[in-house]
Amino acid sequence: MAVTGRSTPNSSPPGSARAAFSMTLPCLTAVQEHACRDYPAEACGALAGDRQQQIAHTIVELPNAATTKRVRFRIPPRALLSLERRLDAAGLQLLAYYHSHPDSPATPSVSDLKAAVPGTTSLIVGVGPTGVTDVRSWKLRDDHAGWTERSIHTEIA
Repeated sequence: MAVTGRSTPNSSPPGSARAAFSMTLPCLTAVQEHACRDYPAEACGALAGDRQQQIAHTIVELPNAATTKRVRFRIPPRALLSLERRLDAAGLQLLAYYHSHPDSPATPSVSDLKAAVPGTTSLIVGVGPTGVTDVRSWKLRDDHAGWTERSIHTEIA
């Protein structure tokens, strides 16, 4: 399994605050476990953390309501509303959404581009029958024209 992330021509320079998506190692492990557990369906969820530190330390697994769960995910509106309420009550900020790509690389698909909100971060987990193959972080550009890959920085909790 590889956790990857590279600076691309339209991203911030390596080492800058914008270049990396930060999360705790237990949070990353929980995302990977969720992807493996839901395989061969796409797993999906949210990553949250402290408003000040901007480090994801909380994972919220969300239901996949897509009719073709192996190649798509759809988070029901009620689940998103519940997520927002839970995070507000806990004083946490939504930092990213995540989902898995069963038997596919951890790169955004055309469907991902159509469904994403500009400026949001997506963590994508490539997963197969033997487990996680790679994990990559992407931020949708504000012009909605494409993705900028972000490195993943893990913190030991």
